[in-house]
Amino acid sequence: MYLRLTLVFLALLVATPTVADAQDSRFSDARFEITWRVRGSAPAFRFDGEVTNRQPIDVSDIVLAVESLDATGRVTSTTVGFIDGPVSGNGSRTFSFRTSITGDPKNLRLRPVSWQSSSRGQ
Repeated sequence: MYLRLTLVFLALLVATPTVADAQDSRFSDARFEITWRVRGSAPAFRFDGEVTNRQPIDVSDIVLAVESLDATGRVTSTTVGFIDGPVSGNGSRTFSFRTSITGDPKNLRLRPVSWQSSSRGQ
């Protein structure tokens, strides 16, 4: 009996980090790489992550589309999030923001939609 309980406990302990890691999310294109983790529940979520600026120019005030997806990948709800402050060219920085949106935290994604740059606005 004790052996069976010990084995069940160990199996749960080993499985827990895998479940937590599955909540990390990523966006990547030629300009930015963004990784994040969602905390909270609908409608109040907190996004903690890191943005990497792949461009050789400094950027600031990044506006992100925060999108909730259904099971087929269709966007069902959208709001915005902000990464305030500068991100140097070919550099990175951490961010954290709160926003309100409906949906499952596993089905939320971020993508940059605008930013300011040192040579031109996007």
